[in-house]
Amino acid sequence: MCEIQNGGCEQICEPQGTRGRYSCRCRPGYVINSNGRTCDIADPCETNNGGCNQNCVAVGFAAQCTCFVGYRLDADNRTCVDVNECLTNLGGCSHDCVNTNGSFTCICNPGTGPHSIFKSGTRCTGIEMEVIKSCSTMNGGCMHICNEDLGAISCSCSNGFQLEADGKSCSDVDECSDGTKCCDQGCSNTPGGYECSCRSGFTMLSDGCGCQDINECLDVNGGCDQQCVNSIGSYECTCDGGFVLTIDGKGCERKYFMLVSFTVLSIDFTVGLITALPPVIVFRSKPKPVAPLLLNGGEEDLAAFSLITRCEPGRFGQDCSLTCAQCPQGNCNDDLDGCECAAGTQGILCNETCAEGQFGPNCLQRCNCLNEGKCNPETGRCRCMPGVTGTRCENGCPKGRFGPDCSRTCNCRGSRCHKTFGICFCEPGRYGRRCHKECPPWSFGMICRNECTCNKRNSFGCDKADGTCNCKPGYTGKTCTSMCAEGTYGQDCATRCRCEDGVACDHVTGACQRDCPAGYRGRNCTQECSAGTWGVGCLEICTCAAGSNCDRATGRCICGPGRTGLTCEEDCPGDTWGLGCTETCHCLNNGVCNKQTGDCECASGYVGALCADHCQSGRYGRQCRNRCNCGNGLCDPVDGTCRCSRGYAGRNCQKTCGLGFWGQNCARRCDCENGEPCDPVTGDCNCASGWKGRRCDQHCPEGLYGPQCQQECMCANGALCDHVSGACTCTPGWRNTFCDRACPDGYYGLNCGFTCTCSNGAQCDHITGECSCPAGWVGNSCNERCPDGFFGEKCKEKCSCENGIGCDHVTGKCLCTEGWRGSSCSRPCLPGQFGHRCASKCSCLPGQPCNHVTGECSCPPGLTGSGCQNVCPPGRYGNNCAETCSCGRNSQCDPRTGECSCAPGFTGNDCNSRCRQGFYGSNCRSTCTCDNGGTCEATSGRCTCRPGYTGSTCADVCEPGTWGVNCVNRCSCSNNGMCDPVTGKCSCGLGWTGALCDTECVPGRWGPDCSMECTCNLNETCDRFNGWCHCSPGYYGVECQLMCSSGRYGPGCSLNCNCEHGGVCDPMNGACTCTLGWTGPQCNEGGMLSRVRTTVRHRAIAHTRVSSDPPRVINGHLQENGGHSRVVNGHLQQSVG
Repeated sequence: MCEIQNGGCEQICEPQGTRGRYSCRCRPGYVINSNGRTCDIADPCETNNGGCNQNCVAVGFAAQCTCFVGYRLDADNRTCVDVNECLTNLGGCSHDCVNTNGSFTCICNPGTGPHSIFKSGTRCTGIEMEVIKSCSTMNGGCMHICNEDLGAISCSCSNGFQLEADGKSCSDVDECSDGTKCCDQGCSNTPGGYECSCRSGFTMLSDGCGCQDINECLDVNGGCDQQCVNSIGSYECTCDGGFVLTIDGKGCERKYFMLVSFTVLSIDFTVGLITALPPVIVFRSKPKPVAPLLLNGGEEDLAAFSLITRCEPGRFGQDCSLTCAQCPQGNCNDDLDGCECAAGTQGILCNETCAEGQFGPNCLQRCNCLNEGKCNPETGRCRCMPGVTGTRCENGCPKGRFGPDCSRTCNCRGSRCHKTFGICFCEPGRYGRRCHKECPPWSFGMICRNECTCNKRNSFGCDKADGTCNCKPGYTGKTCTSMCAEGTYGQDCATRCRCEDGVACDHVTGACQRDCPAGYRGRNCTQECSAGTWGVGCLEICTCAAGSNCDRATGRCICGPGRTGLTCEEDCPGDTWGLGCTETCHCLNNGVCNKQTGDCECASGYVGALCADHCQSGRYGRQCRNRCNCGNGLCDPVDGTCRCSRGYAGRNCQKTCGLGFWGQNCARRCDCENGEPCDPVTGDCNCASGWKGRRCDQHCPEGLYGPQCQQECMCANGALCDHVSGACTCTPGWRNTFCDRACPDGYYGLNCGFTCTCSNGAQCDHITGECSCPAGWVGNSCNERCPDGFFGEKCKEKCSCENGIGCDHVTGKCLCTEGWRGSSCSRPCLPGQFGHRCASKCSCLPGQPCNHVTGECSCPPGLTGSGCQNVCPPGRYGNNCAETCSCGRNSQCDPRTGECSCAPGFTGNDCNSRCRQGFYGSNCRSTCTCDNGGTCEATSGRCTCRPGYTGSTCADVCEPGTWGVNCVNRCSCSNNGMCDPVTGKCSCGLGWTGALCDTECVPGRWGPDCSMECTCNLNETCDRFNGWCHCSPGYYGVECQLMCSSGRYGPGCSLNCNCEHGGVCDPMNGACTCTLGWTGPQCNEGGMLSRVRTTVRHRAIAHTRVSSDPPRVINGHLQENGGHSRVVNGHLQQSVG
């Protein structure tokens, strides 16, 4: 039956045998729907993530793989491999760079002495060494979460992230590829989570995971002229009896049949049309009232005017127009008078979702959910309201109550409230904190977020709850855009016109309009008949085929280009085309000529105006529009079908064998241990880092690690090497990345975590902490001197000094007093020497001896002191400095002769000019050596330093903790604040401000000295130390810039939405916005009318019996005669005999 309307198939209809059987299939790139007739675009990413290692993006019919930041696509365009950022300019690091999976880490070279090196981003800065032993310092070095237990620090990551090999960094987890996703259909990975999506024709459930079919027929009847039939993921239009679908699949046109006659109670009716002639439509006057026939004692018999029909098996519906083929999967019930519905569906074509409170096949089972819980229409599983739990939602409060013991009353004007917090969930049509306000004009629905679609000119507005339009008199339709049908007028078009036959009435007032010539209408007959009508009063309907017009006066069809025949329903014959079919086509290679334009529609594989040219290489299909996409195979030039190479599969040969399979058609299973994959072509196992062997079942041998065990461990001094990452576990006394450095001075043991107690320069064993005392010292901590008379290593040596003189406890050297020398201090100083160790030379005049102990001698003029080492004090001169100088101001006299000269720091003829800046001393000949802006004293050249500097030449900055002139002031900064060495002003650390760094950052500020401004979205506050944002309900992300993903809401997006039937919940409070046809807090109220109709239909079928006598109607009800049964006042009665 493929010849008739393509067998109802959307794309390809294939005959099956010779008995009229057929089946529908789809073109490449599409998949057949559950109704067996319509097609959807196939999602190449749905199966095995499209063969992608990380992200899969559907591009047309193909799957395109992408990678996370820090990874790149490998040569197979599927696998993602790590990018080694350290190969390019050391990743921007100051000292050294260590690559990690998906990222890299900068490390700094160790410092020396009491200093270490601190890393800030990619820069290394020298600071005093500080061992981090608390999470309060730099978050313990952790990227996300720092955990502290008994002094030990460990790092962990936020949800959706995993800890890297360095034990501190965190990387995103791709839930879409690791099997933890809950998505029914599409999945998109996001930092720290993922989002589900649904294909066209479906809407997301309130749980954010499942997808529910959209009933397109509820929206303007799906655009269908007559009947709309919903199906899973799609819908289709059908026509009433006597009509067939037009080529657009939505319109209906009358189908004319051969002349048929039948008789009912001797009254002949004829219906038909001679197709060779234009149709003749006969209008009769309004029928007169029918007088009832009185039979059997006066009872009215209306059998002459009603007819009960029963559809033949396999057909059903109001006019027997539906067949089993229109049921989902073609499944009729056992009686062949309706469809057998799957779980969760009902209705004559199983295109209706179960009404609230029902579930299962044909919706025959009752839900048992409590506390306003809604059940899944397919499984019956209960979905509880917010704050309610339990398999039957039994753990919660009854409606109108909330609180821990359900003792509090909701204040929501009859709307629901949250069972835990009492937050109001307003019914559609109301809004406000207590749901106390109605929606403003021209808005409706949940939180009044929907705009009325009614024609404002033709309506009074819409219903506040469901948006139903309230039309003005004379208008009708879902949006009040249609005028009343001919013969009706007024409010709801409910009043019949009272005009003469053939005279139309005004659609608003009902006023009769005058008779106009054929082809015209209106009060003054100035308006031409609208398109599709003709004749007197424009009451005749054109019978011309779609795309053609008729003469408004005569109804004669005026065919458009490419059409011919009396009703323009025929295409131009043969190779003709155009207006009047006067042009001739010249298409080649089975090209089809467009009857309207004459353009050639080429068969697959050909192009050109006349379809004379073959497709170029790499192209295929109609008009060669399609580009071959066989990444690892060959492309068929006609239909683009790929012939894949070994190790590849899929429509585009771009899908590698799934994990665990390899070889031709991926038919062989991998034989690898530890869940490792194998090469899709050869089957060789691709061992993970740290494993080797044919089946990846062996650790790397000692000294090797990493991929294929090709990396040599660099661990030294007996450290253990991790066979996967190569990380070293140091033995006691060793440290650094490769355990190649001993503990720093003063530390020893495991992780260098113990402090040495050795004194006086004693060496501490970096493994055991034992002190090795130097000569002259003893004791556990080497803090005890050798006893008197002993010296040397372990104080075993005896001193050999004379005259009761002691020896050095380290070297044993005799400590001679002034004037004595020799190894035993037994000899006086040599002539010309005196003092301690005889190190001083006598300064006496030649030939004049000095005392070997004191060095006293007779001094020449101008000198004084025991060794004549001092010049006479100012104002004195001569022998023994006994003479008084007579020099003036700013001058001095010669200490020997008393001759006058300028004093140091002065110059000029009168010695009244001070040395200019930078010079000092006698006659200002010496140059000052003061640094950093220090000034020197003109007399001696001694430097006077600026605040913040010290030292003989002002070259040293104040020590940390001091400031000011000569660095005598102590800093008073709190909370690790640093003070300025010049002014003493405090520079505050993270989270502190104020003159003494004792004030916490105000809200909105963070960082050093609270200098950073929070960048949180919606003016949220941030952590004063690290700037992390504290997000309001409904938002998340570093800056609270991301709204909760579909199906989540509340603080931190931690709560699950409970909206049903495609309802969307508010990300802040979880309030549901329902799809058309559903209401209620959880969008689970509606469908009552369909249940009533179903009940009536089942009752009618259950009480139908075949009687041998003609039926009668008594008091408006059917009675079957012959003593069998009758229906009286809506109830079946039976009688015997």
